[in-house]
Amino acid sequence: MIFSSAMRRSELEHVIRASSAISEDNEIIAIGSQAILGQFPDAPVELLRSNELDVMPKNKPERSIVVDGAIGELSAILRAWCRCGYSCSSGRVAGALDSRL
Repeated sequence: MIFSSAMRRSELEHVIRASSAISEDNEIIAIGSQAILGQFPDAPVELLRSNELDVMPKNKPERSIVVDGAIGELSAILRAWCRCGYSCSSGRVAGALDSRL
């Protein structure tokens, strides 16, 4: 996902809702520095400099490509909103990270 400026919590929520609808998975994993907005909606602006967010459907990781195609970096809506689906090659987040989800 690429925004023109620092991401806000409302934008994170929008990406998660859109990704959930597209992937038909109600659990979406936010990956990257902007995932901090999930726990800290009012995080200091210094932590929000990135304007990108990757997401992965937790229960249907194979649908990441569908999310990416619909709302990802090369999609038709890139200029307004860019969200990138993320895929782990094994289809699961690395074991040590599972407990942090």
